[in-house]
Amino acid sequence: MVFALRPKVKVAATCFFVAMALILPAANLPAQGSRKMLSNPEPPYPEVARRLRLSGVVKVQVTIAPDGKIKETKIMGGHPIFVNSSSKR
Repeated sequence: MVFALRPKVKVAATCFFVAMALILPAANLPAQGSRKMLSNPEPPYPEVARRLRLSGVVKVQVTIAPDGKIKETKIMGGHPIFVNSSSKR
């Protein structure tokens, strides 16, 4: 029975080393420090949220085209009041 586990251990070890070989070079890549944000507009604060003293975060995934223009935006999560405010921009 011990001998039956050996091929599984070899496969697992091989997968681990291949994964590490793929991950480690990516860790040495320089950060995208040369890229700079041109603008960071703040969305309007909803009046309902102001009256109710609500605060929160909206997570937005933004895809930027090579020319620097916004290609796509996707709301990933957040309070519905704030999501509606951020999607109007």
